[in-house]
Amino acid sequence: MLPVEHGHWLVLASGMGEHRPPRDNAGFEAFLRDLPDRAVADFIARATPCGDVAIHRQTGNRRTHCENVRNWPEGLIVIGDAMVCFNPVFGQGVTVAAAEAVVLRDALAAGRLPRQTRRVLKDFARTAALPWGVAVGQDLRQPSSEGRLPLTQALLDRWAREISVMSVHGNTRALESLGALYHLAGSPAALLHPALIGAAIRGRILGYGPGAARPADLGALLGRSS
Repeated sequence: MLPVEHGHWLVLASGMGEHRPPRDNAGFEAFLRDLPDRAVADFIARATPCGDVAIHRQTGNRRTHCENVRNWPEGLIVIGDAMVCFNPVFGQGVTVAAAEAVVLRDALAAGRLPRQTRRVLKDFARTAALPWGVAVGQDLRQPSSEGRLPLTQALLDRWAREISVMSVHGNTRALESLGALYHLAGSPAALLHPALIGAAIRGRILGYGPGAARPADLGALLGRSS
């Protein structure tokens, strides 16, 4: 649930395989009621729909390695979804396109175009590498996906899952570090903080304890939504 302009809220539900949100409002609401936590369903029960359910079925990740093409035409730039296209559930496509725009701006200011077009494309590829790894790593965890992660990325993905477990059991550092990475506002190095490694070891040996309770401000939100 995300607040947007004009006092409206954006409610998103995702699924995989045969377990997907229906296209109609009634079915969508029923899908939310079947979730383990009824927070979202309780919220929309107090809200009024302002439009139909919008469906995104083209959720594949696609990347073209234009930077590796020899004799690439100078001055021809591939940017945004034409360079790398993400599953929209991650909300990373616009952010990566904006980051590429900054790279393009700096290249133009430095006079590197059109003579160094491939160098700019390589900078685009480096910009997209981290979010691409995050998106593909998450999607390949789903049983409906095909393919296999490289060993290094598979190890990082497994560690990210361990941090996810710690975050839902109340580890604030784990929650903030993982959230910053997924929102492209932090570095993967934060996931290797000694405090997180120590917490993971303690969790494996002593257990993680009870799950974090529902935040008090969420309860207040559910009570005043309209």
